[in-house]
Amino acid sequence: MFREALHLLLIRDEPAADAATSGEMLPGEIGRQIEISADEQWAKVVILSNFLSVREGWIRLIADIGELTQIVEAPPRPDFSLWAFLKATVDAETWINGLDADARFYVIADYLIALASIETKIKNAGQKDPLTDGIGPYQLSTQAWQRFIEAPAGEGYAATDREDALTQISGAAYLAIASMNAISDGIAEHDSSNGDDETSGPTGPFVPSYIDVLLAHMFGDAAAIEIRKAKMGDNGGAPAKSVLIDFFNEDEFAKLAKHRSKFLKDAETGELETIDGLLINADTVLRSELTKAHKLMVDHIPEDLPKTDGTAPWFGVAETEHQDWSDNLIKEDTPGGTARVLQYFEEIEFATTTVQPWCGAFAGHCMLHAGAPFNATVVNGPARAANWKSWGNTAIPLGVNDVPVGAVVVLAPEKGSSRSGHVGFFSRYFGGDKNKVEILGGNQSDTVTKTKFARSKIAAIRWYSPKEQKEKDDSSGSVGNSPPGQFSTLLDFIGQHESNNNYNAFFGHAGNTNDPDFTAMTVAAVIAWQRAFVNAGSKSSAVGKYQFLRNTLLDLVKQGHAANDQLFNAALQDKLAIALMERRKLGRYIAGALSTVEFGIHLAKEWASLPVTRNVKRGNRTIKQGQSYYAGDGLNKALVSVPAFLSAIDTARG
Repeated sequence: MFREALHLLLIRDEPAADAATSGEMLPGEIGRQIEISADEQWAKVVILSNFLSVREGWIRLIADIGELTQIVEAPPRPDFSLWAFLKATVDAETWINGLDADARFYVIADYLIALASIETKIKNAGQKDPLTDGIGPYQLSTQAWQRFIEAPAGEGYAATDREDALTQISGAAYLAIASMNAISDGIAEHDSSNGDDETSGPTGPFVPSYIDVLLAHMFGDAAAIEIRKAKMGDNGGAPAKSVLIDFFNEDEFAKLAKHRSKFLKDAETGELETIDGLLINADTVLRSELTKAHKLMVDHIPEDLPKTDGTAPWFGVAETEHQDWSDNLIKEDTPGGTARVLQYFEEIEFATTTVQPWCGAFAGHCMLHAGAPFNATVVNGPARAANWKSWGNTAIPLGVNDVPVGAVVVLAPEKGSSRSGHVGFFSRYFGGDKNKVEILGGNQSDTVTKTKFARSKIAAIRWYSPKEQKEKDDSSGSVGNSPPGQFSTLLDFIGQHESNNNYNAFFGHAGNTNDPDFTAMTVAAVIAWQRAFVNAGSKSSAVGKYQFLRNTLLDLVKQGHAANDQLFNAALQDKLAIALMERRKLGRYIAGALSTVEFGIHLAKEWASLPVTRNVKRGNRTIKQGQSYYAGDGLNKALVSVPAFLSAIDTARG
């Protein structure tokens, strides 16, 4: 329900006339009602605007003059730029996968892009799902968002942050990982109760596909588990409704079938689908959207695409093994085959006297025999196929068709692979729309061979680039070994044009001295102040010498560059600015792997007051040399010349 203010209304913290106020709702503004008081005299609303940011609180509904609001249609929600969204998905991928080095699963940016496209065509949409109060690009419900903010990963986020389209990305990334874990655990529990401990044992866990994760998003984790169990139990011909009706009543299912008709109904007949049909439809939709996601990344954020230079000497090792197993008709249950498999396990230091699922052991063997530096890249616990999802230093988008031969591919379970999942090496895509993938790997039909799998089963594609690793190592050393003060000139140059070098500046108040005094506040207090400032109507949450946005500060805390209880003083602000420059390839610039002009482009994407140092594309728009990268947004423009900027950058090399 949405309410339009008929008068100027005070927004209060509680449904009482004497409660503290936190802002105003202007006549004509529209808010979404999320709660109503017991006496129905007050409504709690969330107010959105393209000009005034999110506000939330209680408004009075009735006074002596009569009704203070009227019920209306939903208003347009604030827009966001496609470039900012795509960039934020890459940042979310880095953040969520860096939280736990021992995490079983990994989420990729192109899935996050594809999911938003499936739900809303990447728009900050209002409620579309008739069964939830979901909103935004991911249609995240209040309940789903609460799961996120109550988790350790959601520290620092509040309920109102669900309204921010770009902030939703972090929640969607967390929920995807949470669904992977829930599905994996659900299958392992089911298998164990039926006497099969593979998915809960040392060569587990069950690896969900992105189709499983998509189904969990649409129907819930428990329903996705039951759908997968039905398919694995050869019940794919059963009606999808026979599973989903346990989670939705008849009325709810009718609404769900209409809303999710692309998945739950046959496109030609309109009849409800079987479980197999549902999975095929989900596969078709997701593959198409992943391809679109990759194209969007190519067009808008090419600098974030993976570098797949180099060769795959481990693939040569795998081919030699393949030839030997083939020529000598070796199978895992022959004496020679059993001995070879146990040798693989011994090499990866996995203690066993019997043959276990051995695709991961085979991958480990190939890496160990590939020579330096690849022999040092074997993951911890290589016997687990899932552990290879984070191998190497490059994640290849699932929508890419030109995958390098030898790339490590992790797949969800399919006939011909172990029940817990599978890992092998990419050979080729084929089929009319490249919907099949050929994998060279071990434990395929009890031997080493090339086997065809459905492309939809791919959970991750990984690559190792020695050049990328060297540049990363060199750049890290370059920044870490820089003498104190090496970046002072560049920092002051940036600060001068962002805030007049004022550590207490905030958006619209470059001359602020101590009201508030940010340098005396903790990082957590600054982030809370930013939320309140935006909720009160500010167009931006930028604070400090380098005009840190709230989402930027949250990201820096998430990545360990600052702690919530640290003071946001001058020293920390300088440190955080250097961390932002590192994210923009400062180390590579110092190490000589990046030119001054190219590094300038990266810095201009971080700070809007800086000019692009050559013409660049931002989506379909050409940003001319000397303009702000964000030119045309009505808020930002470059404040300095390109020669002056390049001169300041040069000082960073010492």
